[in-house]
Amino acid sequence: MMNLRHTNYLKPLPLSITAASSVLLFFIPSDQPFDQQNDWLRRMADTVQQQFGDQVRVLKIDADAQADVLRSFRLAQLPAFVLVRQGQEVWRQEGLPEAPLFTVLSKRLQRTD
Repeated sequence: MMNLRHTNYLKPLPLSITAASSVLLFFIPSDQPFDQQNDWLRRMADTVQQQFGDQVRVLKIDADAQADVLRSFRLAQLPAFVLVRQGQEVWRQEGLPEAPLFTVLSKRLQRTD
């Protein structure tokens, strides 16, 4: 079982995820006043969760609130997306993906390697 911390926009809460689950970590830069990109990223995360349903658990991770998690993944650029399956990282994208995120995730979630 992998333990992560999930931000509920007020305070971090502990979150346990079974090893069999696929988890998409959305690393989002800390909010700045009137930051349209962060609003867009948060909506995208919600849409991805709706689109893929039980196939993947989407966690939005605020860079400042979860700095220790950010450091543990050694990310050089935000936003960043990390797909974890059975406790192993299977895909990452630092910066916005060139291909539609839904297309990339569909392919990665179907793979069993």
